[in-house]
Amino acid sequence: ESARIFGPELKVLFNQYLITGGFPLVINEFFSNQKIPDYAYEIYAKWIIGDIVKWGKQEKILMQLMRAIISKQSSAISWDSLAKESEIKSHKTVSAYVEDLENMFALIVLYFLELNKKIPDYNKNKKLYFSDPFIYHVFNKKINFKDNEIIPSLIESAVISNLARLPGENMPYQIYYWKNKKEVDALIKIKENIFPFEVKYQEKISKQDYEGLYYFNKGILITKKDLIKGEKYSAIPAHLLLAVLE
Repeated sequence: ESARIFGPELKVLFNQYLITGGFPLVINEFFSNQKIPDYAYEIYAKWIIGDIVKWGKQEKILMQLMRAIISKQSSAISWDSLAKESEIKSHKTVSAYVEDLENMFALIVLYFLELNKKIPDYNKNKKLYFSDPFIYHVFNKKINFKDNEIIPSLIESAVISNLARLPGENMPYQIYYWKNKKEVDALIKIKENIFPFEVKYQEKISKQDYEGLYYFNKGILITKKDLIKGEKYSAIPAHLLLAVLE
């Protein structure tokens, strides 16, 4: 209820979060100067590139891979396809770099959940998300020369990365995605229970937007502005959901 009362303010903060991410230095600069200086982008670029190089890998390959990840963010893709997209010779190289980026909390990888067995299928396509919007901006600026570009895949990434960081000390959980004829962006698995989430950040919501959730007979649609409480299916704006998650 509190989140709904403060909805307009939370929407403003959410839009700012899509630019600054969650890094205190970046947030302070943004609120002090209404912009993010170049040095802030360089600090975080050097952190990621520096660690990759320190671990015996190449900056050139990292940048090729990041270009491909930016263009395919939120799409289900194989390591082979990502290798071809980034002109990297081997899918094993892609896998190794992504693993390092995951270990340094720069990327989040969602694996396909095999519903019959309720276990992930590591051979199927994966979905890659930046763990923080500002990391996306760091590399989008460096590679594509675009400042603070807000695109639908970035919004989906912001939502998924926050779902992936839900406090799970008392009730451990995993997060996956699922795709058949329809796709569900995120499945949170707690013990044997599965809770589906679908991101539809758009002006209008229709029944078709719930179709992926129908397979599970329940679920939450994450929207731009629609707030609908239903018995099986609910809709909640992204800025309210993230406020509740915090």
